[in-house]
Amino acid sequence: GRTISRHRTQLRARTALEQLADGERNLARVAAHVGFADQSHLCRVMRTETEFAPSALRDLLGRQRENA
Repeated sequence: GRTISRHRTQLRARTALEQLADGERNLARVAAHVGFADQSHLCRVMRTETEFAPSALRDLLGRQRENA
């Protein structure tokens, strides 16, 4: 029920989220690694997919890692 483009974007967002969860701090590097045009493209997609900016997600995931 979704297009190939939508599926690919969701996979990229999921991979970016995994990298943030693994502790990657550099958003430009994450964007490049998962195939987004640039950091701002990553930010737009992540806000659409999760309703959070990548920096906010990175901070939340970092706090979870510290408390675990």
